[in-house]
Amino acid sequence: SSLIVYSSNCAAGGADFNLWQLDTKTGQRLQLTSGSNFDQQPNVTPDGRWIVYTSWPSNVPSLWKIPVGGGTPVPIFHPQAWNAAVSPDGSSVACQVRENYDGRWRVAVLSLSDGSLQRELPEMPTDSPVRWSPDGRSLDYVDTRDGHSNLWRQPLHGGRPRQLTHFSSKEQVQDFAWSRNGDKLAYIQG
Repeated sequence: SSLIVYSSNCAAGGADFNLWQLDTKTGQRLQLTSGSNFDQQPNVTPDGRWIVYTSWPSNVPSLWKIPVGGGTPVPIFHPQAWNAAVSPDGSSVACQVRENYDGRWRVAVLSLSDGSLQRELPEMPTDSPVRWSPDGRSLDYVDTRDGHSNLWRQPLHGGRPRQLTHFSSKEQVQDFAWSRNGDKLAYIQG
């Protein structure tokens, strides 16, 4: 599609971060969310119908979805959650969740349709973004061992994680993304 979805506090000149949609063909911008929330981390479903994002009402992170083109935001998961990544088939969301403010964060897979908990992965680190493998059968994450930050892959149906990259730099991998077919990897190190 020619649409780009992003989070910005500059587009309307305010202090609040809201979601915006840019049509690269026409140059038209459309504000999708509003209010005094901090809306961030937009992730579009593969069918291009929904945008899943993290919102911070009352300074508590939660997952929401809104139709592409605008509409009424719908909560996905009521306890705290953030860092959503939509699965390649568009049916699930990998994210980090916790039950209460003092609870421990853990990686989970939720149903996109009703927010129900499908799987928890307590062995995965929670200080890293989690992304789906291109085939949708594993979750990828950043782990730092021996001073080197690399990508690892955890199969969803059991088994040991395996290391995907072998960076020798001491710089941390801060974020990453796969192309849809998995032949390219983009990452930020710093």
